[in-house]
Order: sequence, then structure tokens, then C-alpha cells
Amino acid sequence: MDLYQELFHSSRKGMLNLKAIKELANIHYWGVSVVPVLLGSALAFAYGGHFDFLIFLLLMPAAITMHCVVNAYNHLFDYLRGTDGEENKDNP
Repeated sequence: MDLYQELFHSSRKGMLNLKAIKELANIHYWGVSVVPVLLGSALAFAYGGHFDFLIFLLLMPAAITMHCVVNAYNHLFDYLRGTDGEENKDNP
């Protein structure tokens, strides 16, 4: 069963299972979103002498959320175009 069917054709309507959430969140690639925020914060402290912890706390979840949303759209449109079929399951 592919991700689309797990998400939209589950026996419990409106409920996502943990496997589908983890696949949509694509946790193992969060570093792509987290590292620029950490690097920018470190550079702001190193060159500006100031680190605003509130901005950091707001920016980190925003960066991760944007990453997850883009990944979810990618999964959806890959499914709709037919590029995420069963034959491509083992070949990312």
C-alpha cells in the first residue's frame, strides 16, 4: 500500500498512522532545514554579538514545518503524476 492510500483510504477516516506521518515528515532530512538556522544563529552571535533566543525558537519549528509541507506536496504530486508507483518504491 502506498502513502496516498495509507493517508486517504484508511479504515479510520481522518486519522494518520505513525508510519505515514514519519514518511511525510521525512525526519532523516531535517538537517537540511536545521543546519542553516543553526549556522545563521551562530553567525549572528559571532559577528553581531547578539543571539535572540525567541527568534531562534520561532524560526526552528517554522523551518522544519516548511520542510515537512514541501515534502508532503512532493509526495502528493508524485503520486498524482504516477512517478511514485510500486515499481519506484525501492529506488528513491
